[in-house]
Amino acid sequence: MINSLTPLIPAFIGNFVDVLRESTPLSAVSTGFGEASVPLGGTVQVPYSAPVSGATITPGATSSDPGGVTVNAATITMNKNRKFAFGLTGDDQLRAASMGADFKSLQMKQAVRTLINEVWADVAALHVYASEAFGMAGATPFASDLSVLVAARKGLRDSLTSLDGLSLIMDTAAEANLLKLGNLSNNYQSGTDETLRQGKPGILYNFNPLVANSVPVSTKGTGTAYVTGSAVAAGAVQIPLITGSGTVVAGDVVTFAGDTTQYVVKTGISAPGAITLNQRTQDGAGLRTSLASGAAMIIINNATRNMAFHQSAIGLAIRPSAVPDGGDAATDRILMTDPVTGLTVAVAMYKQYMQQSFEIQATWGASMIRPELAKLVLG
Repeated sequence: MINSLTPLIPAFIGNFVDVLRESTPLSAVSTGFGEASVPLGGTVQVPYSAPVSGATITPGATSSDPGGVTVNAATITMNKNRKFAFGLTGDDQLRAASMGADFKSLQMKQAVRTLINEVWADVAALHVYASEAFGMAGATPFASDLSVLVAARKGLRDSLTSLDGLSLIMDTAAEANLLKLGNLSNNYQSGTDETLRQGKPGILYNFNPLVANSVPVSTKGTGTAYVTGSAVAAGAVQIPLITGSGTVVAGDVVTFAGDTTQYVVKTGISAPGAITLNQRTQDGAGLRTSLASGAAMIIINNATRNMAFHQSAIGLAIRPSAVPDGGDAATDRILMTDPVTGLTVAVAMYKQYMQQSFEIQATWGASMIRPELAKLVLG
């Protein structure tokens, strides 16, 4: 027998209990890149524009040659092909039916829940590619005001981010602080009782505040005593480091003497060498200001990685798993759209000896396609 219902019996006694779902705000990211025809291991191309330079107009018989442009593209690799399976025997179904439970439907929802949580984990892991961080590590944001959100908005504005399509993804601790703010919960200050009555803070500085039950907590590198090996110009993303020891890892948040900006590391080191920062602007700039030679670098402590970002920052390409022409051994297969996230996956049934096997199947990939449009809000 594949399944044992014994652990689930208390949940079914009395009334049918639906599957509880974690909050996975996948609606905040970009989807739909034509990935239906992209195989496992293939890449989805997300083109973006090239910079354009100005030139002085000089009258003449013909226009000067403007030169061509290099069409660049971010990529999303379809690197996951996963199934979420469960089996049912006839006796399993009889046991469930005796308690008034549609066990098949319930298990479908559990399988979808597991799939969506895994997809969300891949999206949330992209925090290491954000371009800057705001707030203080170890201090849950919004304890007294919304100043850190204003700072994140400024960072996005400095990166030329559109104010349409902004989201704030936060953990439940940050949400709890947010809901306690008087200027949101007091009707006379906010102009609405939605926050107090329904727990809905509404749009904040153009951000749609969304909660995730799973927000990553960083594990910083062991690097210490690193200093810049030479003067570094404003805008640089390559930072030479000397004298120190230990690791600087991708996703570390670092500051440099003379610059309070909290940068996010794209490529780290395990010994003196050059680190690379995630780009802060669409033109590839990093440092906000120049650094002197010998400027000390500090790695910020571990922190919860809430994110403030534009929808165009993160791309999720997902499709039902591909089946060869003529099908496979499945006796039935349908496409199903998850009503919570809107993502479409495949549901397949395989008939076996005295039992049936059910699978939720999907292929996907996620990528930070515009790092400059994503900022961390540390907690």
